[in-house]
Amino acid sequence: MSPFSAYTFEKVLKRFDSAYVHGLTATSKRKDGHEAIMRMQLGRTRYKISAKDLSKLRPFKHILIPRYTSFKSKLIDKGNTNEGLYKELILDEKRNTMIFNDVLKELEQGAAPIILTERVDHVKILADKFAGFTKNLFILTGNLSDREKASRLDALNKLPDEEERLIIATGKYIGEGFDNPRLDTLFLIFPFSWKGTLQQYVGRLHRIHEQKSVVKVYDYIDRKEGIFENMYENRKKGYKALGYVMPKEGQEKLTEQMKLF
Repeated sequence: MSPFSAYTFEKVLKRFDSAYVHGLTATSKRKDGHEAIMRMQLGRTRYKISAKDLSKLRPFKHILIPRYTSFKSKLIDKGNTNEGLYKELILDEKRNTMIFNDVLKELEQGAAPIILTERVDHVKILADKFAGFTKNLFILTGNLSDREKASRLDALNKLPDEEERLIIATGKYIGEGFDNPRLDTLFLIFPFSWKGTLQQYVGRLHRIHEQKSVVKVYDYIDRKEGIFENMYENRKKGYKALGYVMPKEGQEKLTEQMKLF
């Protein structure tokens, strides 16, 4: 539903002489604040279910695994933007090795993981690191040609469920329209704070699949940098709203879910 606020979609809708127009969305919140345009096109929200209530209906646990890094910027002057800080972050070898080891552990346990970052350079760094350590490595970024994208997605979708796979992607590419029900473990390795982004990203794990009994999100928190720690505090509220719990709370959560069946 979110594309409805785009100018082209608005023009298309105006040309339809429909009695009713319906819209479905995971979140009506938009980062650009254009919710009013959607309401103008579709009217008020008729029905809403909270993400937390929806999580109780899914036949798997929702687990959050916070991973605290030792990253600390060496920049004396960080400037008015965070770009220098972000560049330093993605190049941090100790942090990337921590991510690498966590992903390998999940692969060894039979998980189907996806790593999300916001920088193509970060994808390349990790792709080089994982080369030779996983059987089926899929790199998905926005700078691929349409033919390359189609080829890689086709190969991913044809992969048997029991086959090992690892996806490394940029969040913008994977945020909307991507669907691979086998995925059960998400690694969020780049800091952000907006709840709508979090909801889109974790939603990639929520497709029903017979092999899923639990979905996990690994969140990397750089608490030695105040701005990144604050971003995590915002994400933490989002996790709670989405029904995610820490590992020690997982069994209690499963009991609550099973009461619904």
